[in-house]
Amino acid sequence: PKLGERIPIVKRVVHVGLEESLMLDTTLAFVEGIRKGFFRGEGESLKPDEQGAFEDWLQLLSVALPQEWGIHELIDEMLTRKRFAGKSAKNMGAILKDHAPKRRPYSPSCSNTAIPFNCGFWKLLHTVTVGIAEHKGGLNLIADGTLHVNARTFTPVEAAGVIRNYMEAFFPCPVCGGHFVKQYDDCSYLDRCLRLAEDASTASSADWKELAKWLWEFHNAVSLRVLHEDADRKRKNGFRNKFSTPEQGPGKASVMDEVSVLWPDVDSCIKCFDSDGGWDEDAVFLHLEAQYWPASTPDPATARRLRLDEELDPTGSGLTMVLVAL
Repeated sequence: PKLGERIPIVKRVVHVGLEESLMLDTTLAFVEGIRKGFFRGEGESLKPDEQGAFEDWLQLLSVALPQEWGIHELIDEMLTRKRFAGKSAKNMGAILKDHAPKRRPYSPSCSNTAIPFNCGFWKLLHTVTVGIAEHKGGLNLIADGTLHVNARTFTPVEAAGVIRNYMEAFFPCPVCGGHFVKQYDDCSYLDRCLRLAEDASTASSADWKELAKWLWEFHNAVSLRVLHEDADRKRKNGFRNKFSTPEQGPGKASVMDEVSVLWPDVDSCIKCFDSDGGWDEDAVFLHLEAQYWPASTPDPATARRLRLDEELDPTGSGLTMVLVAL
């Protein structure tokens, strides 16, 4: 890969930029979530409440994801054929097959993690919540003519509820989904009920950003919980190996370990911290925006590289011809 990046026309194949990485990982996580989380029973069709959660999820993604992304072709077809898709895993698989991503592995930012799907799915959720702020739940898309005037829109509360119902019905790890739902249903947890606006007509610009900031806090809280659970597991295993009785109380990670799992860190966003070392939430949102909402209009160099997609598709003969020519 390092050698390939020295050749501009080959660099497009071996190097994945931030926006491409985001598009790739969110798309793969969306597809993998369907393949592994839907139709858990043999020969089943979606139940009425599951069908509703499925349609809500598709409509939310249609409104919240960047409109330039190719994933909308798959989402649109699923919305058009939602009843057919909900009948069986075979029907759903047929639609997915028609829109299979050209690149199958996750980007290095996710493939180098313990569970690439989890990494990609968090990217998907962060992009959706930032997109709710960028599009004001779809109102901006209606105003500029991108969506029909009767298209469905989402308040921050409604968008959060759709994510919650997806996690309960379809997330491939039921235990993980259960944790999410339990925390979500606690109205006071991270002040969800006080923070998320219910009325789109009175929501301020700051109100639209709260969902993205709430999910960011939620993600950090999950990272801390998993860290302490792992520390507790290691502590108990250590005592068990010594044939000793475990001490009272759970194991706990160090403060430095806690700091290491929080995002963002000082190196990536020093402006995200105030003078007292606490979070500057306005700066955090700008960082979320930079990471999960890249510019919709690529620079000329990127545009030229994007036009090479077809001829440099690693699954076809175009790349071979280019390398032979080189």
